[in-house]
Amino acid sequence: MGSNKSAVVEFGVTWCHYCWDFHQSHVMRDIYNNYASETTVIFMEADYATNTECLYGPANCNYLSQGDFVTGMPYTIANLSPSNGANVIADYNVIYYPLLYTISPDKRVWELKTQTYLEVENWIRYSFKLNATANLTHCFCGFNGKINLNTIGGFGNLKFNWSNGQTSRNLEDLGPGSYQVTITDDNGYYKILDPGSSMLHQNA
Repeated sequence: MGSNKSAVVEFGVTWCHYCWDFHQSHVMRDIYNNYASETTVIFMEADYATNTECLYGPANCNYLSQGDFVTGMPYTIANLSPSNGANVIADYNVIYYPLLYTISPDKRVWELKTQTYLEVENWIRYSFKLNATANLTHCFCGFNGKINLNTIGGFGNLKFNWSNGQTSRNLEDLGPGSYQVTITDDNGYYKILDPGSSMLHQNA
């Protein structure tokens, strides 16, 4: 994937007409063309029994092929076999086709049920950009500490789940201690703010 890059991974088979329909939608091609600098795009042919020729169409295919999955496609295409992908099918729980995953830069895997360009783009352009910094007001006397969050990125509305049970963006009336927050967007992508960044202490 490369440092700080996300990935979009499709598992499909050449004989599946739904896979061919998805291929012809050019979602993978367009994501590569528009986001290759920050996203690795890979198509994995997941039927161990079919030969590489099946990716190029029915000619010389040892089983069935819906068409040419290769010509004009700029992204990486791999024909899985027991020798080069023995554990991949099990590791990614490939039980239907086409199966589409996006992988965040921190290597978490998310299955995409809605397989459209906009859906994939929303993850790359918004969800994976989710981040936050905290402005702290330390306790001067008793419980008067504050944490104000500055967020960037994220798709849609953001939800906040603090370690003290609060669900607001910002916290007030805090005593000394460490406070951790999980921020979740409408895609279900989440980011945990390091509790060390939210440490409040009593000022003398």
